[in-house]
Amino acid sequence: LIVANMSNTVLQHEALRTPTAEAVANDTSILRLVDECGKLHSLLKENPVAITSAEEGLVALIPPKKKIDQEWISKAEELISESVRNLKADLEPQQIQLLAAEDCVKNRATNIRVAMAKHHRIIADIRTLLKTMVKYEDAGLSGLEKYLARYKKFTDTISNMTKGLGMAKTLTANIIASALEETKTLHSVTDDIYGELLKFSVGDSPIKRPQLIRQSIAVCESPKKEPKTKKSRLGVQERNAYAMSVWRRVKFKLEGRDPDPGVRSTEKQQVDWAISEATNLENLSLLYEGWTPWV
Repeated sequence: LIVANMSNTVLQHEALRTPTAEAVANDTSILRLVDECGKLHSLLKENPVAITSAEEGLVALIPPKKKIDQEWISKAEELISESVRNLKADLEPQQIQLLAAEDCVKNRATNIRVAMAKHHRIIADIRTLLKTMVKYEDAGLSGLEKYLARYKKFTDTISNMTKGLGMAKTLTANIIASALEETKTLHSVTDDIYGELLKFSVGDSPIKRPQLIRQSIAVCESPKKEPKTKKSRLGVQERNAYAMSVWRRVKFKLEGRDPDPGVRSTEKQQVDWAISEATNLENLSLLYEGWTPWV
């Protein structure tokens, strides 16, 4: 319909205009333009070409005055090269800072791994002792097994995070975001992990040594067997708890961690401490029977 209307308009215009020299020249120009449009249409039909957004942006950046020729292409290439050089110059300081930050993060991760290795060596004996104590139901330390599971998860998280940061070729945004999230989680539970460990120390243990009872006769008769009651079971648990406390104390002595469980003493230091305690006047005065109330 559009083509038909345009054709009617052209025919009416041709019927009304006069055949002057100027009109003939215009007719020739129009016919030449129509011929070029036909050739262009044929070329596009045979070789379909689509203009990309980058090409459109390039034309918008450097609008051609007449037509796109070799001169325009050379000028566009020069302008693009200059823009790329300027961008590289602007990004170079940021790239240097980024590489320095990556090296710093990797070095910190390595330092943490070294510190964790020392930590594992120091706490190895304590961890072994705690695992042994888990086997005893009447140790008097509730929640020990759950604590060991939490502690293992805590240390594994640190090891995996530092290993991932140290071995990564490039620290991507996802790796950094994941490490930050894990660091926040570790920071929130660190005090609880080591604070709870102190609850299982000898000094803070709820297990107490029962009071000694003075016997009125030299020979003690064997107690008669009584039926097991709730009270007798509690007594057994108390005795087992006391035995566990003694067992821990003996183990600490054998490992050189008595009287301070947090410090491992040498054989010489242990002997010196034992002699010092044995010759201490305050300890010796406790042996004087005259202090007892029945004398």
